[in-house]
Amino acid sequence: MDLKKEKVSNEWILCGWAVGSFWQIWSGGIRGLAVFFLGALLPLTILFLLYYLRMLGAADLKLLSAVGGIIGPKKILVCMLYSFFLGAILAFLLLVARRSLAERLRYFFHYLWNFIRTKEFAPYGLTGNRPENMHFTVPVFLGVLFWIGGYY
Repeated sequence: MDLKKEKVSNEWILCGWAVGSFWQIWSGGIRGLAVFFLGALLPLTILFLLYYLRMLGAADLKLLSAVGGIIGPKKILVCMLYSFFLGAILAFLLLVARRSLAERLRYFFHYLWNFIRTKEFAPYGLTGNRPENMHFTVPVFLGVLFWIGGYY
């Protein structure tokens, strides 16, 4: 869905949250509800700045939140680490394949220099279907697969 339409339907996110809340309540009772909320809110809290700066999309945060609600706060941290590690590798490979690595490094250092100089946050990413933009749902999916596979 994200690869085709550049968005993830809110209905899927709501289904993920519903599955997570039911699973956590079923497996942990009323304490499971706290596990659900902690797991769902942790990615939103940790990654909000990246969303604010347009380095991550809203769908990425909501997807990680739904996964966090299903697997809980400790496990979502592992999935997030896998997702960002695999995302970095994938982004590097895409930039090399698209021959835009040097251009993106210049953009990054220019952005960093402007921040140091002005002490103001500006949106980092450019929206739309651009060669440097990557669908982060793919690394999230791979991160979940690594977690399921027992790589923790």
